[in-house]
Formats: sequence, structure tokens, C-alpha cells
Amino acid sequence: MRNGRGTAWIPFAVKPLLLVLALAAAADRCRADPTGKEVGAIAHTLGFVDGIPHIGTVRVAVIFDPVDSVAADSARTTAAALCKTDGPGSASLAAAAVPADALAGAGPVDAFLLMPNAGHFAGAIVQEAQRRHLVTVSSDPQCLADRTCVLWVTAEPRVAVTLDTKLAQSLAVRISPIFAMMVKRR
Repeated sequence: MRNGRGTAWIPFAVKPLLLVLALAAAADRCRADPTGKEVGAIAHTLGFVDGIPHIGTVRVAVIFDPVDSVAADSARTTAAALCKTDGPGSASLAAAAVPADALAGAGPVDAFLLMPNAGHFAGAIVQEAQRRHLVTVSSDPQCLADRTCVLWVTAEPRVAVTLDTKLAQSLAVRISPIFAMMVKRR
């Protein structure tokens, strides 16, 4: 439709619908499940955490938001990708999807991998990681704002790791000093 000046105009009733669609598209872009490259970088990064085995099996709980209907499938897909990835040293990786409201029942694990939107359960995640002295890692940048991940790993455009030193201290997680010097600190 054209207005009197020859430019297109959008009827008033359509504007709210366009806004909702734009917000939904933006939210979908923010939901960044780990890419294959990030899964590999996360697996490699775990090797620099004291206490993570370099022989045998590294057990990872892939934590997801149980309220999000898509999150369980994404977590299972990420867990499957981790299982196909080499662990630190000669260790293999075993991963299972665990809802954020059932962390206590996760069984014995060596690390928590946080999926997007798991921050809604930040208190429970940090409390359980603190109780178990586990490293928390994610490729979701929101985990830094939520203060839920000790290590944030991104692979775009190149691999980069950010270490939350205060959270690592509160969880009693120790990172290799040489690795800590090479990563960005927060």
C-alpha cells in the first residue's frame, strides 16, 4: 500500500505482528547450540581442568532447560556429538542430557556443559557444581552474564576461551596455570 508521498506504509494492525515475528527470529538466533567446532573445543578445553581424567572416561552432564520444548532434543544431539569427540589425553567422552531441575540425580560426572537458556536455573546449577566441585562450561555467551560457566568457549571466527576466575574459585575448580595465562579472564 502506498501513502500520499509514494512510499509504502504498513497498516497499524500489522505492525505488532511484525514486531513479534522479528523478536521471535532474534530469540532463535540467540539460542546458539554448540557447533561441531565448539564441541571439539570444549572437549579439548576440559583437558586443562585439574581433576578431569586423561585416561578412561570423562563424564559430562549436558544441562538443559526442562521448560523449553526444543532444549531436550538439542541437549541429546550435543551429548551424542560429545560422545563422538576425543577427550583429553587418551580419555573418551561420555555425555548424557540432564534437565536442570534434576541435577542431583545426574549421577557421577566430571563436568557440566550448559546449553542455551539453562541460566534460568543458575542458582541450582551453581549450587550443585559447588557441592561437587565441578567445572561448568558453555558456548552460550549468556552464561557469562548469568555467572554460571567457569569456561565460555566460542569457535567463531576462531576458538576463544573466557575464564570466570571468581566462579572457578567459588566452585573450587582449578585450571592449569599455563592455560589460564592464555585465555581471557573475567
